[in-house]
Amino acid sequence: ESVVEFLRPAAIQCETILTAMLFEDLLDSLRNKAPELAPIFEMLFDGKSQRTIANLINKPQSSVNDMIKRMRTILQQHISRDDLGR
Repeated sequence: ESVVEFLRPAAIQCETILTAMLFEDLLDSLRNKAPELAPIFEMLFDGKSQRTIANLINKPQSSVNDMIKRMRTILQQHISRDDLGR
């Protein structure tokens, strides 16, 4: 067994933990700034399509698309502020 094969499970576990932490940070930011968008973010993260989300929340797909654009703007601002604070 090579060193790379030995370290791979640890690297995957670390990546999974970091992804979960980033997801929670972004979700918290949305909950604070636009709570109505947080469930949309969770559904997207779970792999649901815009069409599926639209059906689940009983809104047109164009509305979901607008919500996602707004969400992206909020999250980009959040990430930019975090980067500046370091």
